[in-house]
Amino acid sequence: MSDAPQKSPLTLFFWVIWFSILSGLFVLQFLLGGGPEAAGNPSLLVAFQVGALVLAAVSLFVRFRVIPRIENMAKKLPVMIIGLAIAEAIGIIGIVIIPVEQATVRLFLLSLSIICIVLSAPVYVLHRKGSSPFRDGSA
Repeated sequence: MSDAPQKSPLTLFFWVIWFSILSGLFVLQFLLGGGPEAAGNPSLLVAFQVGALVLAAVSLFVRFRVIPRIENMAKKLPVMIIGLAIAEAIGIIGIVIIPVEQATVRLFLLSLSIICIVLSAPVYVLHRKGSSPFRDGSA
């Protein structure tokens, strides 16, 4: 048996979707949201911040607990899209619902969304079945 990674034909597709969602969030922020600003009152709209943290936890749960348990690469794709959509929703909530005067809340939501999307990068498609890109396999 070879230790070389076995690439799936879907590998490029995973990365294209991931990059599209990440770059699309930036496009939405700067075209619709007017870009992040540094002023505002962070104590207002705490419910949106807590809700965003819950969505972030769900998105990261999907990435780190659900996706690794799925064996078939084709079945991982829709689950990855769901996790990324939840992460992107955090940024879209900041653009659409949060008023421009609350720029720090908007920036918090954008930052949280970017962090979740970056952490959801599909590095698992580059490694052989059953392995983790974060361990050497001896654990």
